[in-house]
Amino acid sequence: MTRNRRATIAMLLLGLAVFSSLYTTQAILPTLVTDMGISHTEAAMTVSAATGALAICVVPASILSERYGRGRILLISAIAATILGLVVPLAQEGWQLIALRGLQGAMLSGAPATAMAWLSEELEDNALPSPGVISKLAPPLHFQQAAPSFFQSGSCWVVQGGIRPGGSRLHCQWARWSGTM
Repeated sequence: MTRNRRATIAMLLLGLAVFSSLYTTQAILPTLVTDMGISHTEAAMTVSAATGALAICVVPASILSERYGRGRILLISAIAATILGLVVPLAQEGWQLIALRGLQGAMLSGAPATAMAWLSEELEDNALPSPGVISKLAPPLHFQQAAPSFFQSGSCWVVQGGIRPGGSRLHCQWARWSGTM
């Protein structure tokens, strides 16, 4: 197996691990309400705390990866998130569970923050997808797709964007929508 293939498979598995860890409590929200005696809002916060912490910590994690190395940050992130994932089931109170999930999301942020940059540095240029390939696969987002279907009438501002066929430039524009669909 080539180095490029191994790196690609490793990043695929890393992505699966991140998302399975990130949404691990999603399927058991009703059980959390019943067994832990927390409210529906607190149960939902177990998912929101992890995703919110990941979103907040992605930029600092990418800065750390520039300073200390991408591979090191990926490894530390994966190990720390795994350890926190083993501690999360030990939470006795709702606030403990939410706090641990927030910490887990923060630790998970190192993986997406550094994965693509690491791949672009480690793999050969011909192993990475080119923007031209993506533009042939993704048609432009038409206005009808961008406007939410639940707006039956009225007026709103929406962002419309997509990748133009035959080119690699991403275009976004503001569009005003009024009327019915």
